[in-house]
Amino acid sequence: MSAVALHVCAQHYPARPIRLIVPFPPGGNSDAVARIVGQKLGERLAQQVVIDNRGGAGGNVGTEMAASAPPDGYTLLMGVQSALVVNPFLFARMPFDTVRDFAPISLINVFPLMLVVHPSVAVQNVGELINLAKAQPDKLTMATPANGAAGHLAGQLFKSMVGIRFVTVPYKGGGPAVNDLIAGQVQFMFLGQVAALPHVRSGRLKALATTGRARSKTAPELPTIAETGVAGFEVDSWLGMLAPARTSTPVIDKLSNELVALLKSPALGDRLTNQGADIIASTPKAFAEKIERDLVKWGRVVKATGAKLE
Repeated sequence: MSAVALHVCAQHYPARPIRLIVPFPPGGNSDAVARIVGQKLGERLAQQVVIDNRGGAGGNVGTEMAASAPPDGYTLLMGVQSALVVNPFLFARMPFDTVRDFAPISLINVFPLMLVVHPSVAVQNVGELINLAKAQPDKLTMATPANGAAGHLAGQLFKSMVGIRFVTVPYKGGGPAVNDLIAGQVQFMFLGQVAALPHVRSGRLKALATTGRARSKTAPELPTIAETGVAGFEVDSWLGMLAPARTSTPVIDKLSNELVALLKSPALGDRLTNQGADIIASTPKAFAEKIERDLVKWGRVVKATGAKLE
């Protein structure tokens, strides 16, 4: 297609609703952000953005579906760090190639996780949780949205750094994992702040610490895990929007411009920040560079922690 034709297509894009694939079930962090961003992006584009939850295989099912969709701008992906830059080191065979099969649009947010426990667990801080786990090896259970998710690797890194043993219980998404944690079926979890904060504020979960380099702006009263004595512990996660590879540059640029403007607007930015996310609106090039850096970083983490599918 000629450059003129591509420009004309971009001018008239979008002409119908856009499908935004979320590679996890409803109720988790990626789903919560996708619904907030999708609604507002649809308003800017004057077309509905339809959320399509496609969970399974640690995010691989939905991510593969987006990778194989027609590159016409009408199927997009709410890209999750775990699926895009961690799973390649956990799965023997991958159904997509992160760099080859996707065209990055913009990073959306970066957020630390919260170490949360069920209120019935008799601990008030990280040190007490460590002591309890040491006193009862392999008795405590940790929920994770999926093998390879940021919460899974945070738990494995925590386990190796403090010398404790517990049982990891993987779920098919953040929603089911959180439901069982609230019900007391599992004892603790490393959960994204966007999903954790409403339950912490309601008293259904108890927060002990956050996993970032610095204290969370949303919950500054909580120490980082590194502050509690686990020096060097740091785990963040991110979400971003991508399209199938070979989507035209004019369409990518239009989506990127609209998404960045939206993320910088107080209405959306404040809403996401209040839920615990640090907004990072980026160019497609900057997002692509971050993906490549994180493939190196998380490959090293997976190797160092010995994390594997269970």
